Amino acid sequence: MKTLEKINSESSVENVFTIMQLIESHHISNDDRIKQVRNNAEQILKGVSAISDVETINNPVVYYQVNYCYNLLQRYIGAFNHHTDAYNSISIELREKLISANAFKSTLSSSTLTIDPKLPLSIYSDLCQRVPMARSYTKWVSGEKISLDYLFDYRSSYSMNILVDPIFKSVSEDFIYNFKEGEYSEMLPIILATHIYKKYKNVLDKGNVCLCVIPSSTKDRSNLRFKALIKKVSYLLSIENGFDLITRSKDRKDSREQNKHSIDVLDGVNFDAKLNGKTVILLDDVTTMGTSIQKFDQKLKQLGVNQAIDIVLAKTYYVIGTNLPMPELIKANKDLYNLL
Repeated sequence: MKTLEKINSESSVENVFTIMQLIESHHISNDDRIKQVRNNAEQILKGVSAISDVETINNPVVYYQVNYCYNLLQRYIGAFNHHTDAYNSISIELREKLISANAFKSTLSSSTLTIDPKLPLSIYSDLCQRVPMARSYTKWVSGEKISLDYLFDYRSSYSMNILVDPIFKSVSEDFIYNFKEGEYSEMLPIILATHIYKKYKNVLDKGNVCLCVIPSSTKDRSNLRFKALIKKVSYLLSIENGFDLITRSKDRKDSREQNKHSIDVLDGVNFDAKLNGKTVILLDDVTTMGTSIQKFDQKLKQLGVNQAIDIVLAKTYYVIGTNLPMPELIKANKDLYNLL
């Protein structure tokens, strides 16, 4: 776990949340907690100032960040007495932004999901209430059963004449295509972290969990699509960022450019020995046949991984007659897509 000294040598908005996570997780008196905040006041104000610099609050994620920081400043007001001018300026600015953000006040709801307050995800606890559970899917691949969780149904050439509702076009073209270009909503890390927390809290509580990805066809594509996302989700859940534990050392052709059955998905992929004994949450963008997941799960098992949990952003819908009834399928995609 990061130390306060390590955090203070860095510079990012997230440091505010990480510092407070460390301070508030300690079983100390309120006076001692205020002393800790005072010792880190300059760094906290620097991060909060970066948040207050947003021109307008234009989405719920920013609203919760601003709201958290404003409440933080009020709660520990006595810890910033050596930085009075900066404190007053930032505090007033945050308050004004919250007052003007009427459109996002309606996103607040009474919490039914209790999130460990030591986790950065707890900052968005009200938002998390709105995240539906991802769906699960099981299929047989080469005589072996694989199970995965997925967020959306992907409309490909297999299913264009079946998935005719506009939501499926939006998922494919406005979400998946954009994701492949490295663009996605600030809500996506929160959605993924919330699903993992809801379904696998007992696994997280045991510790030694890391979040990894199935690398894209090139190293550059993996970095573009996944590097920042994995960092954010790992941070929200306070688990190990395993982006560098499964990496691509040799690029290969995109699966769309060749026969998928001829692809060796493990060719040019390096697996760090540190994976041994860990629980690995493995993320991919789109799955169709399930071959990549099967091969990676087999390899992780050979390496001594304790458990592999597979999550994909979208599952290609191409098997007619065995999936959800269409009205339910449409609703499942719309409910989640409307959060992005």
